Parts: sequence; structure tokens; C-alpha cells
Amino acid sequence: MKNSILYLSVLTIFLLSSCGNYDSGPKTSKSFPVSEFSTLELEVVGEIYFEQSDSFYMHVEGGANLIEDLKVSSGDDELEIELRNKDKYTEKKNELKIIVGSPHLSNVIFNSVGSLYIEKNFKGDELNVENNGVGEIKINDAHVTTINLISKAVGTIEAKGTAVNAFVSSNGVGEIDSRDLKSKKAVVECDGIGNLKVHASESIDISISGVGNVDFYGNPSDVTTNISGLGKAKNMDK
Repeated sequence: MKNSILYLSVLTIFLLSSCGNYDSGPKTSKSFPVSEFSTLELEVVGEIYFEQSDSFYMHVEGGANLIEDLKVSSGDDELEIELRNKDKYTEKKNELKIIVGSPHLSNVIFNSVGSLYIEKNFKGDELNVENNGVGEIKINDAHVTTINLISKAVGTIEAKGTAVNAFVSSNGVGEIDSRDLKSKKAVVECDGIGNLKVHASESIDISISGVGNVDFYGNPSDVTTNISGLGKAKNMDK
């Protein structure tokens, strides 16, 4: 675990200190044709907004050079968006805005530098979000049966809404704050440095093998803990 955390720390320093000397170009916009998708894989530098809609679309605003360097692949129920020369644009994360829409979304793989916003009133059966990047993911108002929030890198995941079942896992240096995601049952795994905040009204199962802490809300009657690391679990409603 120590080697993984050291690697992530070095990666973060490298990404944030990269020269970022590419000119993003004059501001413009472009729409990309996309086919049906429920999986979204992102490897860009910028801000991404997902909107639950009746149709599938992708619209981009930003520097012409940034947009020209976008590689978009759509098919097999997956939309992949990649920014070529990504490490050269690390200082340009506020200069590219990507808006994508779909009636449904099941999987998000975030390998980006920047921010992802899943916009308000998202509804679905299951939502899986994996953060392997540097930045933040904000789920503003999700209402799902099952949600899985996984952080393997740097940055934060913040989730609000409701769920029956929640799985929250961190083995990097990032934090997950889902205290405003009102779940009934939660399983929590903390193997890294980052702290986790989770809500469960009925039951919660917590495993800690890292140094991060788990704060849980909702005062569940069924609490199971397995702690082998330096982190602590605390009921914040007592």
C-alpha cells in the first residue's frame, strides 16, 4: 500500500508541475455525433458535465487546439473521450468544457485532470463511479438502487441523493464524502490515506486497513467494523 501511495503522490506532483505550455487556441465550440451509451470513460483535462436526457449528445466548448486534440470513440454502449497530449494541457483544465447527455448511465471511469459533474435529479438502477484521476467528481442529486463509489487516486468524490445500497471504497489519497447520499445499507473499505464520510440508516460494514478515517451518519442499528490499520470509525450521530 505504501508503494501505491508513494506512486500516486509522485504522479500528482508530476501532473500538477508539468509544463502545460501548449496554446489552447481561440475559443470555439463543436458538437460530436455519439451513439447510445451507458458507460462513460474520460481521459481529458477540463470540466465534464453529464446530463440525463431523452437523447444522446456531446457538445464541447473551449480552445480550438484542445478540441482538435480530442479523440472521441462511441460504440458498444460506451463513450470514450480522450485528450491527446494530455500532460501538456494540465494548466488548461478551466479552458475545456464537455457536456454529454444520455437517458441512462451505469458506469463512469474517470482518468482525468479536472472535474466531473453528474447533474441534478439523476435516476437509475445502478451507478458505478471509479476515480483514477486528479480532481473532483460531484454527484449532485442521484436517486438509485445501488451506487458504488471507488477512489484509487487523488481528488474527491462527493455524492448527494438517495440509494438503497452503497459501496464506498478508497485505496488512494483521495476523499469520498457521501454523507448526504441517504443510503439504507452501506459497505465501506478504507485502504488508503483519504477520509470517508458515509450515510446508512439500517446497516453499515466498515473495513479499515489504511490510515484514513470513516465517519458514518444515519445512526444505523447494525454496525460491523474490522480495523487493522491506523484509521478509526466514528458514529457522528452519537
